[in-house]
Amino acid sequence: MEKNFHDTIFRIEFRKRSKILLLNFIWGLLLCTSAYAQTNNDKDTRITVSYTNNTILEVLEDLKTKTGYTFVHKQNEISEDIK
Repeated sequence: MEKNFHDTIFRIEFRKRSKILLLNFIWGLLLCTSAYAQTNNDKDTRITVSYTNNTILEVLEDLKTKTGYTFVHKQNEISEDIK
């Protein structure tokens, strides 16, 4: 009788844990899918720009405002005078 009681408790706990694991797996899969969908839409964004006599920093700042992308660079490697 004692063995049957422990087997029953084990089965109940196993079912609970496997349901939780399944739900966590499904939740993680949904999160990954939505994250992929969001990053995939960014590839479709296209802009057309034309610059004349603008510094590189001005161009990068304009692109940042138009696209939302941030450009990382070393400040001392880009002079404000370069056009």
